[in-house]
Amino acid sequence: MKSLLPKAPANPLKLAKNVVVAGFIASWAIMPELLWHKLGFILHVFYEVASFLLEEALIHGAGMQKYYAQMTVFYFFWLSGIVLFAFFLRRLPHLIQKLKAELHLFALRLKDRLIETWLASSLWQKIKFLSFQFALMAGGIVWLLI
Repeated sequence: MKSLLPKAPANPLKLAKNVVVAGFIASWAIMPELLWHKLGFILHVFYEVASFLLEEALIHGAGMQKYYAQMTVFYFFWLSGIVLFAFFLRRLPHLIQKLKAELHLFALRLKDRLIETWLASSLWQKIKFLSFQFALMAGGIVWLLI
């Protein structure tokens, strides 16, 4: 019988990169609140440093007054944020479509792996698995009824 599982990826580095990115995203999702606060603080410090450097460059390089330099930097960051948000909104349908395709592919791989495992199991293993599942379901229903 031909294996239903997909072949190994052609580029293992790309797979490793995707696994690392997924790990970072998962770890940030469950990160404690204190670490979120520290990350926000570090990002805020970087923002303040960048705005100060731009402001000083406008004051000394372009000869602007401090007030006008501050306003220029403020609106520059607002404009940058709006442009990045618009770019994200334009890419969002493509990202959603890609996510749906990846999830569908993952579900198909999982289904194939489960079918292959089920077909490779012996009758005794299938009976044990089904009886264990039945016991769990019955126990859960009884626990909910109590």
